[in-house]
Amino acid sequence: SYSAFSGSGLTEVIVPSSVKSIGTYAFSSCQHLAKATLPNTLTTIADGMFSGSALEEFEMPDSLVTVYPEAFANCGSLERVSWNEKVQHLDDAAFKDCSSLTEVVLPDSTWFLGKSVFENCDALTKAHLTSFVTDLGSRAFADCDSLTDIKLGLGLTNISSEAFRHCDTL
Repeated sequence: SYSAFSGSGLTEVIVPSSVKSIGTYAFSSCQHLAKATLPNTLTTIADGMFSGSALEEFEMPDSLVTVYPEAFANCGSLERVSWNEKVQHLDDAAFKDCSSLTEVVLPDSTWFLGKSVFENCDALTKAHLTSFVTDLGSRAFADCDSLTDIKLGLGLTNISSEAFRHCDTL
């Protein structure tokens, strides 16, 4: 369901393994939600699911394959994401404006990075992509002011417009 807990005062959520899907914006704008544990029954994180929440770190369930648009956008407290070995698809603006996120080292399973996927992640210093990423979406790392360590995979064939715009430390 749409916006199930949006804007609530939740501080932590543990989703049981009986849950197979969670609707869009389910935990968006939960300004006190610092921790979320999702079951290995989920293969996707819906549009805007945690956008604007107070998550500090996030461990992807082993089953997760796709992170949809704006899933973690505007999570200003998100410092660390523990990537699983199956995640393939990070859609448009999935982590945009995560101003505390410090590093992104993607697993070999990842092949798609959408537009603005890590745009305006001010604390991001390190981004390592896999050889399977062939196309880097426009503005993918734009305005990442602290980015100094970037590793592009050998499979990359297209770097879209403004992918590293205003990355002043590169």
